Amino acid sequence: MAFKISVIATVRNESKTIDKFIASLLNQSLKPNEIIIVDGNSQDGTNQILQRYENQGQLKLITTDCNIAQGRNLAIKHVTNPIVAVTDAGCDVDSNWLKEIANAFKSAEEPDVVAGNFKFDCHNKFEQAVVLATFDPDRASTEAAKYFPSSRSVAFKKAAWEGAKGYPEWLYAAEDTLFNIRLKQLGYKFVFAQNAYVTWRPRETWKALAKQRFNFSRGNARVGIGTEGYWIN
Repeated sequence: MAFKISVIATVRNESKTIDKFIASLLNQSLKPNEIIIVDGNSQDGTNQILQRYENQGQLKLITTDCNIAQGRNLAIKHVTNPIVAVTDAGCDVDSNWLKEIANAFKSAEEPDVVAGNFKFDCHNKFEQAVVLATFDPDRASTEAAKYFPSSRSVAFKKAAWEGAKGYPEWLYAAEDTLFNIRLKQLGYKFVFAQNAYVTWRPRETWKALAKQRFNFSRGNARVGIGTEGYWIN
């Protein structure tokens, strides 16, 4: 039976990185059957760049003012395949990412959710310190890697997304955390694809880092988990 998979992503104001991101999706060793991008009403030329790819038949573009959870749900509603792989603009997706995800779905474990992996593109010592302060260096060997994947690197059956009633659109941050919890509570089977990598750059300034940590901790507080850890960070 042919393995069919859709890739979806959200984007807003990523004109400096969007070409590299789309290229990393188009250059997958296992080609996605479709790519759907939701642009949250970018104002920096990102949308015009994406329109060029759409005009060439390389992706489907949806443009609407939305938060990240709304954008993901909207994209997933439009997919035509039973498996959905999720990543984000601003990432560099490894050429074997989708192949590794597909191999995990085809394994004897027969998962509903495949947690991908990630790593960081650090340009200086400050960014290295940000990673060491905010991520467990042994994360790949923990249960968190399996059951709390970032939606920069995850895939699942569309039926599981439907069962969990999608990403919670009332959350600005930590929406993927609550989505993961719902999937696990419903008994869906998770596996970890350690070699399914995406790469992204950590926050580059103190101001950007503080904003990110505040949003994450506020989101987790609304979900009801993990708040203490963000205060420690």
